[in-house]
Amino acid sequence: MFEEIPTEAACPDRFEVLLSNGQSQHAVDEEQLVAAALAVLRESDFCSAMISLAVVDDPTIHELNRQFLNHDWPTDVLSFALQDDGSHLEGEVIISADTAAAAATELGCTPAAEQLLYVIHGLLHLVGYRDKTPADAQQMRIAEARFLSEFGWDASFHGGCCESVDSDEEPKELPEGAKRQ
Repeated sequence: MFEEIPTEAACPDRFEVLLSNGQSQHAVDEEQLVAAALAVLRESDFCSAMISLAVVDDPTIHELNRQFLNHDWPTDVLSFALQDDGSHLEGEVIISADTAAAAATELGCTPAAEQLLYVIHGLLHLVGYRDKTPADAQQMRIAEARFLSEFGWDASFHGGCCESVDSDEEPKELPEGAKRQ
């Protein structure tokens, strides 16, 4: 007789997210960014992951974009899967605090909301979401909105930004296992 092993026992989530803030011009809610990365990972099919988050300035992300993607401009977020064997993921997500601040000013939201969106977007790419076709982009936006709402933000994709939601619920705190570098 066979006994079915519960999925949780067969694949306990072991996720580690490290964050490095390499810029000093903009405030960064490091705990929230790490918590968002962990939230995306916990809903993924991965059993374990080691993710590096980096918050940088525009000149740094511009250079990385040029070096690795041959795009000669700054961007909001870059994500790189370093290892993906189906159950274990290692990757990097790099966001620009400068771009987040500029977009927030232009769109009328907060830099913290933009940074959170960038981290969620980058992690969604790492766990398998794509956004090159309209259908894929729609699925990505739905997932982004779901995760943003967990942290007290309502996605307003007419402008690509988020707005704070008045709620009695407290935003998520740093989950157990999350570490900052």
